[in-house]
Amino acid sequence: MRFAFLLAALWISEIGPSTAYALSPAELFRDGTTAYRTSDYAGAIKAFRQSANLQPASGTLQDLGLAEWRRGHAGAAILSWEQSLWLEPLNAAARGNLRYARKIAQLEAPELTWYEVVSTWLPANWWRG
Repeated sequence: MRFAFLLAALWISEIGPSTAYALSPAELFRDGTTAYRTSDYAGAIKAFRQSANLQPASGTLQDLGLAEWRRGHAGAAILSWEQSLWLEPLNAAARGNLRYARKIAQLEAPELTWYEVVSTWLPANWWRG
């Protein structure tokens, strides 16, 4: 019980007490978009990450990657775009960003097993039926 309280306290301190209970994923995404447009990339990263933690979405992760890239965090940007593609394999913008970032950073794509390759063919929720 004490451990759960400490985790909750850390989470609230990271996102701030005023936003811990008040903002929905959509509001956080909107705040991230506003911060990105004003070149407040640190604020955009924080808002997009919080939104993605509450409700993972391909577009949110794609925008998180863009904000991370603008801050010079190539590794975090690549990770965000990878996660975006796992949620929506047909996201052409995330795929293009990932290809560009890997080329600039001189990184090769990881080799996937056959079942990892197959899992990328269709969006995550498609398998539920």
